[in-house]
Amino acid sequence: LICGTEKGAISLIDEKRQFFKAQKGLNCSETGRNEAFCSHAILQPNKLFVVNDTWEDERFAENPLVTGGPKIRFYAGMPMVEDNMAFGTLCVISDTKMTLTNQQMTALSVLARVCRLQLYLRRKTSDFGKLIDELQENERELVKQVAATLKASEDKMDFLAKMTHELRTPLNAILGY
Repeated sequence: LICGTEKGAISLIDEKRQFFKAQKGLNCSETGRNEAFCSHAILQPNKLFVVNDTWEDERFAENPLVTGGPKIRFYAGMPMVEDNMAFGTLCVISDTKMTLTNQQMTALSVLARVCRLQLYLRRKTSDFGKLIDELQENERELVKQVAATLKASEDKMDFLAKMTHELRTPLNAILGY
């Protein structure tokens, strides 16, 4: 609604494909990287990439995403960057040509940063969850080891008490106690 388009996505890009972490209005979960508009967007990691009319842009006029479904006519994508490397975009798409206002471009840029931070927090939360699981497993193992050490110590004390008793009994008989 902010940009007035009927389609949008959070896309992540790897060596061979673009896949959608979230999307609205698109009927696919991924595309090949070669035809992905987002592949072009991430080449300028800190800049909003806009194609107002794909039919008039020679880079995209013959693109299967323009000539076939979803018939992309307008695209705007803001790269999501971490450690100076773009890994995906927040993009809006329309089947009609259009132009974004400065406010819309700013909003898209800000939302892309929010998306990036949410993905980062989700990954860190997952990392922390794994670390907590590992610490809990270590704690369980340590409790077992402490229990085994205490049992061994009790067994040793019991053995020493019995040995002391066994040694004293004959000595007491000899010494007359």
